[in-house]
Amino acid sequence: MTASHCRHPQPPIPRSFKVGVTVAYVKAFLAEQHELEFAKLKLLMAGRLMIDPLSLSDCPGVAPGKEVEVEVNLG
Repeated sequence: MTASHCRHPQPPIPRSFKVGVTVAYVKAFLAEQHELEFAKLKLLMAGRLMIDPLSLSDCPGVAPGKEVEVEVNLG
């Protein structure tokens, strides 16, 4: 996955992550970059929750070089 679009109350922001990193890593990155509370962050792709201990490559639809949109939920 070369880029993810992360949404919260603003327009999509392109970010690039290697498929071997974990969902928790992406959440930690977003929490730090956007001053969000890690514990409240949920990442969804196509309406499906992305679970923390999984790597991005474990999520259906994610592949090296593929761009996907990920929703950032603060609830």
